[in-house]
Amino acid sequence: HPTQEPETLHRLCPTFASDINSPLRHVRTRIYFTSESHIHSLVNVLRFCHLRAEHPTPPLVSESSQQTLDATPEMDYLTHIVFRMYENKSFPVSSPQRFRVEVSLSPGAAYNPITHPPAVNHTLPTVPRMQLNSGTAETLSELEDLLSPLGVRRKVSPSIYALHVALRAPSTPARDPGPQQVYPPTV
Repeated sequence: HPTQEPETLHRLCPTFASDINSPLRHVRTRIYFTSESHIHSLVNVLRFCHLRAEHPTPPLVSESSQQTLDATPEMDYLTHIVFRMYENKSFPVSSPQRFRVEVSLSPGAAYNPITHPPAVNHTLPTVPRMQLNSGTAETLSELEDLLSPLGVRRKVSPSIYALHVALRAPSTPARDPGPQQVYPPTV
């Protein structure tokens, strides 16, 4: 139908998805940090990204979320930050309102074991996620405007990808060096 807008699909690039089991599924990215300081760095970028803007912009993190973050003593085991993007197909593809982003955070199993005794299986529950950007920077374009000045664009060249694949490839068996000279022990 000529008046119908084309459907936009976000899928993995087949050139780079050769070792993925199901490359046609929707793109989902998970980035794992092994250091609490890396998580604090990312949270600080989200908290203070509006201060770098040339013209005054509202903060990404809402005021109530800022207060909760100020009261959070540490990021504990199973801390997670989630970026969820929703598509509203009632808006044109070029509209900034087409994609909405929700940023949420859980400080993990940050309960005090004295006040919150572990469950029967000896585990502490994780603190439920809180939405950081409730009412602020909710569209993808607003989020990009806030975060783009802080990022460095990198182009992935085919040679970098080839190097990555080569490093993950199984090693070839060592070549036989042939007969070796045996020296008698010295006394």
